Amino acid sequence: MATRRHDGIFLRDTFNDNGIVPSEGNIVYRSPDIMPRKTQSADPKSEFSNWNKRYQTSLEFGQENYIYIRCQNLAREERTGIVNLYWAPSNLFLHPSIWTKNVLHTLEGHDTLLFPHMAPGAKEVGEVPFIITPQRGRHICLIAVVGDEENPRGIPLNQNIDEFSDWVRDHANVGWHNFNIEDKQPDKSYSYVVFITNPEDHVVRFQISTHLQNCDVGTVIEHVITGSGDNLVQPTFRQTTQRNDRSLDYYIPLSKGTHQLEVKIIAPDGATLPSNLDILITASAPRQPSIGEVYVTLQPEN
Repeated sequence: MATRRHDGIFLRDTFNDNGIVPSEGNIVYRSPDIMPRKTQSADPKSEFSNWNKRYQTSLEFGQENYIYIRCQNLAREERTGIVNLYWAPSNLFLHPSIWTKNVLHTLEGHDTLLFPHMAPGAKEVGEVPFIITPQRGRHICLIAVVGDEENPRGIPLNQNIDEFSDWVRDHANVGWHNFNIEDKQPDKSYSYVVFITNPEDHVVRFQISTHLQNCDVGTVIEHVITGSGDNLVQPTFRQTTQRNDRSLDYYIPLSKGTHQLEVKIIAPDGATLPSNLDILITASAPRQPSIGEVYVTLQPEN
C-alpha cells in the first residue's frame, strides 16, 4: 500500500507517529496531543513543551476539567490551524454519528481553537483550554479534528465499520483519546456502563475483551449486554480470574444500533477490590483487529 506524509497540521496517534498515512496497525485512541488537567495551567506553552512526554491525567467527575491541545505543521509553508474538540459517551466503536453534535467550547466560549500562522515544522501548544464537566458514571472519549488551508475538517457520516476505520487511518489531522475518569475506590464491587454501536444494516460479530491489572486471583469479571433492534440479545458473560489469566474474552453477534454493556468487577469472598485496580476493555470486528478501547483506573479515597 502506497503511503505519504500528511501535508498540513496534524495530531499524533502515538509518540512514534510522524504523519505517515495511512497509518499501520491497530487504531490508537491515546493521542498524546490531547491533554487534560483538573486545574487550569498558568503557562501551557512551557508546561506542555516536551513533545516526548505524556501530560495526560484522569478526568474527574462533577467538576470542570481543562483540555489542552498541541499540534505540528508538517507542510512546507505557513499554515493556520483550526481545531474542534468533540466528546462522546464511552463507546467501543466511535462512529461519527455518535459525537459530531457534541462540540466542546473553550474557556473563552468559542467552539474552535485557532493556531495562527504556524511556520513549517512548528510545534505549538494552544494557550486556551477546552472545558468539559463529566457526569458521574459516564466515561468519555475526546476527538480533536484540526483543519488548515489545504485540509478541511470534514467528517463523513455515512460509513460502515471498514470505511470508518480506513478514514481514521488516512487522516493525520484527527486525534482520539478514550480517557479514563478518576473514580474513587469501591468496596467489594465496581460497575460501569460502556456502549458499542453497530452502524451496519446487518448483524456483525464483535469480539469483546476485558483485562484486569492489579487484581486478586478469584476476582469476577461480568458483562451484561442489553441490545436494540430486531435481534435483541441480553446475554451475561462471566469469568473468574486465575493466576495466569485475568481476562474475559468472547464473541457476540450484534444487530444494527447501540447496545449497552454493563461491566461488573466483583472481589473474591471476604476481600475488597484493590485501590490501584485497572480495567481495560477492547473491541474488534471482522477485518478490524481494534476498533475501540476504554480504560478505567480506580483511586483510593482522599
